[in-house]
Amino acid sequence: MRTIDALDEGTPAFAGIFGWFSRPINLSTGDDGRWVNGELVTGQYYRTLGATPAVGRLLNDEDVRNASADPVCVLGHGLWQRVFGGDPGVVGRTVLLNGQGYRVVGVTARGFHGAELHRRFDVAVPATRIGDFMPAFGGAAGAERMHTMSWLVPMGRVETGVARAEAQRQVWLALQEIDPDRQGRPRLQDGAQGFNPTRQEFGRPVLVLMGVAGLVLLVACANLANLLLARTQGRTGELGVRVSLGASRARLVRQLLAETAVLAIAGGLGGFALSFWIGDTLTGILNAGRSGASTVHVTSDGPVLAFAALLTCATAILCGLAPAWQATRPELFGLLKREPATSGSGNRMVLSRTLVVVQIAVSVAVVFGAGLLTQTLRTLATVDLGFDADRVIALRVDPSASGRSGAQVSATYDEMLARARALPGVTAASLASSAPHGTMSVTMGIEVPGYIPGQMRGNTVVSFNFISSGHFETLGQSVIRGRDFDERDGRGRPPVAIVNETFVEHFFDGRNPIGRRLRQGREELEIVGVVADSRDQAIRTGPADTVYIHEKQGPQSGMTLLVRAGDAPERVVPPLLAILGSIDRRMPIASMHTLDADVEAGISSERMLGYLSTLFAALTLLLSGIGLYGVLAAAVVRRTREIGLRLALGARRGNLVLLLGREGAALLIAGVAVGGFLALAGGQALEGVLFGVAATDPLTMTGSILVLTAVALLATAVPLRHALRGDPMVALRSE
Repeated sequence: MRTIDALDEGTPAFAGIFGWFSRPINLSTGDDGRWVNGELVTGQYYRTLGATPAVGRLLNDEDVRNASADPVCVLGHGLWQRVFGGDPGVVGRTVLLNGQGYRVVGVTARGFHGAELHRRFDVAVPATRIGDFMPAFGGAAGAERMHTMSWLVPMGRVETGVARAEAQRQVWLALQEIDPDRQGRPRLQDGAQGFNPTRQEFGRPVLVLMGVAGLVLLVACANLANLLLARTQGRTGELGVRVSLGASRARLVRQLLAETAVLAIAGGLGGFALSFWIGDTLTGILNAGRSGASTVHVTSDGPVLAFAALLTCATAILCGLAPAWQATRPELFGLLKREPATSGSGNRMVLSRTLVVVQIAVSVAVVFGAGLLTQTLRTLATVDLGFDADRVIALRVDPSASGRSGAQVSATYDEMLARARALPGVTAASLASSAPHGTMSVTMGIEVPGYIPGQMRGNTVVSFNFISSGHFETLGQSVIRGRDFDERDGRGRPPVAIVNETFVEHFFDGRNPIGRRLRQGREELEIVGVVADSRDQAIRTGPADTVYIHEKQGPQSGMTLLVRAGDAPERVVPPLLAILGSIDRRMPIASMHTLDADVEAGISSERMLGYLSTLFAALTLLLSGIGLYGVLAAAVVRRTREIGLRLALGARRGNLVLLLGREGAALLIAGVAVGGFLALAGGQALEGVLFGVAATDPLTMTGSILVLTAVALLATAVPLRHALRGDPMVALRSE
């Protein structure tokens, strides 16, 4: 916190700077406890955010400084209504948070969401009480650690009229004053909407989808314009009569645009109805494996619907204007003769063919992008994780949240683990501070004798996981050197560690590390084992340097109970919950899920991209096929008499196929040529979201072109078949 205070004092460009840290807190109002979303905050939190109280007052610097003698808290408006029925008398009352008494000093006004947009705000407490909620920060050892900035998220409000560059410069100078050896400049981010990891997680995928949707809209507009152009070409006689009777060109254009608007309104209403189903489907894909505060909500609100309506109107005007303008250009005498086959101008045919080329080119790019994203999803779904997530249940519990401490916490975990292992249907169970693909992780700096960070690869900050014996068996991981934790390890025993293969390669160049030592703080640990690598933090990032320590030699707080079921996991859940309830009814479960659900949640954005891009690709192929069919069908109608004459003179039907198909082939080749360049450019734009596939993958490009060629052949075959099956005499008599 000293760093936060120094930043606040040393940066006049800011009206205020505060620090916060999100943490689930056990609120007890009787015999039962419940998890609520808590924020540990510094004194400038509410003042900087401009929050106001509904009743009482909000936390300030004095509350944070005196928290050790007088712990106080502020309730969120929603929690006040749900739990306390909106009673103003709650101010001054003492509530139990993680078993410790806190005096309520106020309630925030309705609409205050805290610093995290995606998480419900329930209660705020002084950051100086961190030891109540993270025992590792308690006591003398944790007191100094508490004053660092590493666990607090800093936020600030820039003074009116101050440029971001100036604010960033002042932050950098202040940080150098605090730590002259600090490396790397800080980067300020827009916090007007609060801290939102969901926006960070889905920001780039959503931008990709918006780009793809824009391309699909372009294809749809080109297709609609082409169809309207063909439709107005068939009405040249009618339009000619209207012109001869005195209708102005502007009036005809308005009439054709009004007809287009009717189509747009019908399509817009259909899209509006379809959007609800798409929204539910999209939400289901995004929330696969998610629960609680991490779930994503997608709703069609007023601004979204207004934007869609505006876009529909703009599309109607853009798609209808060019055909309407072209339709009113033919000469009056040609129109009065009602010669639709010959009165179309060359400009009209050029426009129609150009629109088809645009559709094909964009379709190549969209299909290529969909292929890359689908391969990314398949690679992520099949990559070797290094552990077996199937049938493993993860329950995060914290005995210290119900007021237990020290030996009581350790005894509670021991009882929990022993009783879980004894359950029928359970093949293995263990404890871990960080479950694979979970939200909790610990990183700390270490020293390895003989390793020089400045002259060797990487830094000395590694991941730590405090685990019980049997952890690797529960996850199906292999100890490839040395031994696992056993009865020789634990509290009061010599400190030992197990490291993973990546750690060995990083710090020991792959040499045998058994018996070597590493230091963390003042403690020296002997390496007794090496475990196979696993992607237990994120699939994309790969294995991280990891040190495993026996859970009894670390801070036992907020551990996750991992239970492997021999059969269906759902059969094991009820007796597990019964065990936890019998141990302590006031100890709520912070989270309960299966590891395969966590893995699924980790690739939800890629699954969304894969599914929706495939859907968009199919839609563009359909639209391109329709567009190509429309142009060739119009060409067949225009050349009906020519086709009949050639057939009457004995021309072979195969030669006619080549003659008529030449136009479709030319459009296809031109579209594919342009689309190839678009696809390569799009692949480079997608490079940041791809995994396991190159942005210029030749197989995907070849497949995209072959798929589009097949659609083009089908679209070409239908009008050609219709033309060749006709009676030559009928064709010769056609007008």
